[in-house]
Amino acid sequence: MSSHRSSQVSPRLAAEASSAVNVTVDDEYGDQNSHWAPQFLPLGGWSQGAQCVGCALNSTFIDTGRVMNASWHDTTYYPGNKTREISIDFVGTAVYVYHIIVNRPPNPLITVFTNLSFLIDNAIVGNYTHSLDPDGPPVLYDVPVYVNRNLTNEKHTLRIQSGGPNITLVLFDYIQYTVNTSSTPSQSSSSSQPGSLASLSPPTTSTPSPTHTQPASSTAARLSPGIIAAIAISLGLTAALVLIIALIIRSRARGKSHKAAEEERQPIVVPFQERQDPSTSFGLSQASGTAVSRSLPPASPTPFPPPRTPAYHARRPPPRHWVDVPAPALSVTGTERSLRYMELVEELAALETMVKEVEEAARPTRLRTAGATSEPEPGERYTPRHPEGRRLASIRLRMKRVRALIEDERRLMEEALPRSQR
Repeated sequence: MSSHRSSQVSPRLAAEASSAVNVTVDDEYGDQNSHWAPQFLPLGGWSQGAQCVGCALNSTFIDTGRVMNASWHDTTYYPGNKTREISIDFVGTAVYVYHIIVNRPPNPLITVFTNLSFLIDNAIVGNYTHSLDPDGPPVLYDVPVYVNRNLTNEKHTLRIQSGGPNITLVLFDYIQYTVNTSSTPSQSSSSSQPGSLASLSPPTTSTPSPTHTQPASSTAARLSPGIIAAIAISLGLTAALVLIIALIIRSRARGKSHKAAEEERQPIVVPFQERQDPSTSFGLSQASGTAVSRSLPPASPTPFPPPRTPAYHARRPPPRHWVDVPAPALSVTGTERSLRYMELVEELAALETMVKEVEEAARPTRLRTAGATSEPEPGERYTPRHPEGRRLASIRLRMKRVRALIEDERRLMEEALPRSQR
């Protein structure tokens, strides 16, 4: 019976299958033919994962050799924020979306729950969820989070969204779509030739057709007045928000500096040290420099790298996965604030150790007899103007600030947890 059906395949269907090729749309370099890059919204909400300094899941944890062109886009959605979205236009009969999925993060407080929704031409067509899997590998690569082989051979708009009531991690790698080079669909015609690859496996070659170009209507849509106005408004709001934040930070810094100056004027009485140990002074300044450098915030990555011609790796077809919509999974929430909290605790311990060392070195060393008193003579006391007094005052002031930062980080971590875990 099966041999009878195979003999009934039409010549037109066989010709279309033989002329179908896959085209890759990379997160960084865009379409390998037209170089149009996907749109990542909202502006400033995404990072280039391989180059992100403040991201916990960067190239030190993810193997860039197993990622398309060694690049991916990273974002974390928090409830109440704007929905994260990826948008791309293409012409083809099938589409495959590939993400990086994390099972076991380097820190248990890092979010790995993934929740994605897929829309084609403004219609919801699928959903994907994934949560922590302690029995699986730490990282999964080339995961087909969405597959659709039943598209008509015309222009489509694919949108990938992440939102909802839970914290969600998104690591987007690339998209591949199948285009039939034997026909040239019309962008304005409503009677486009339907695709014929629904019952066939994805093409095994990734070599694109040399005559494939980006549709003219896609270019017009990208440059429409509405989109230009929306981008201009978004940039203006972003610039205003950055200016307000800078003014708030500057005013707070001035208030803290005045407060620190008042605290430094208070007298501090410490024992006098007749002989100063040079190694103690050197270790203190070096440790203080390290503590200050840890408090600097990480550099913010550029959300929109300019499109450029890529040096593509060996082109490959999408993996042969036959599950269009994976089974749903339970959500897991977490926070990334523990890394900052651990650094502050370590810095506070180092400052306390330095205080003990300076006070121990400043203790007067003199011979004591059986009947002698242990209290120092009046001449062994010194004023806060002494170098050791100023050094101790500086260290204690830094310890006070670090303790305040530790309390802030603990409060933020408790607020990020679900109400049932607080």
